[in-house]
Amino acid sequence: MILKAREGFTVTRTDAGIVYSSDDDLTPTADILSKLSKYKHFPKVLGRNPHVLVVEDVGNGEEVTDSVKFIQECARLLCELRQEGIKHGDLTIRNIIVRNNTPIAIDFFESNKEPSKRPETDSYHLINAAIEISGDPSRVMRRWLAVLQDQGFNIEDRRVLDVGAGVNQDFIPWIESEGAIPTGIDILVEGTDAFDYDYTGSDMVLLFSIWPYLVQQRGEPEALQLLERIKSNSNRVYFESQLRGDGPGYAKDERYIVGPNAKKLVTVPVTGRDATRTVWRL
Repeated sequence: MILKAREGFTVTRTDAGIVYSSDDDLTPTADILSKLSKYKHFPKVLGRNPHVLVVEDVGNGEEVTDSVKFIQECARLLCELRQEGIKHGDLTIRNIIVRNNTPIAIDFFESNKEPSKRPETDSYHLINAAIEISGDPSRVMRRWLAVLQDQGFNIEDRRVLDVGAGVNQDFIPWIESEGAIPTGIDILVEGTDAFDYDYTGSDMVLLFSIWPYLVQQRGEPEALQLLERIKSNSNRVYFESQLRGDGPGYAKDERYIVGPNAKKLVTVPVTGRDATRTVWRL
């Protein structure tokens, strides 16, 4: 079955796999895929010569049934590309196949080309694809995209602290995928006290979905003091609060929490109930 055809280039589905035939030299693409073949997020190379490339047929994809796993696997895919020094160049939704809640990236014909077909980073395109594919019910992708856009998609080697990392460690693999250095603490774990933590030395601090718990633990005045201490000891702080909705930390007027100079980055709905959350740069 011919999947794609243009002058000098065809893609065919056969029993042996997906066959790419081209008048141009396919060696650069074959080398990249061979380098990535050890990972589950990329199709295996089954055969090659300068003008023919045969790769594993990963099928037409499936629906995401476990969004937490899918989002974490997307971050791992980015980590693997970074580790191997590869830029995909067109990591959009049409080039992501989902199998067993795991993304598989296909079509590496734009990889490592300069100038790139798409000047935005692989992170930008994969995050937007993940949002569209999974719906992002936990808001992880939209919050992280807001942070990356504010940072110009450049946080390599920065020390990033996720306060309230939680059992799923949602943001840790995404921080790693950008070449940053992550640390996570879970304030709900016994023996972990956000009020006694040393915040000095962090380039960025993420305070997502924890305001209600800080208020519960010590009351609002101490929670506000902690927020000021974190701001004074960190280069950049990102804070998520409730614009409307539920929780003991809900406030009708957020400005007295985040301060007059805070920049609103994004407001997203909460899945399943009438509530929203807003990400601010403090």
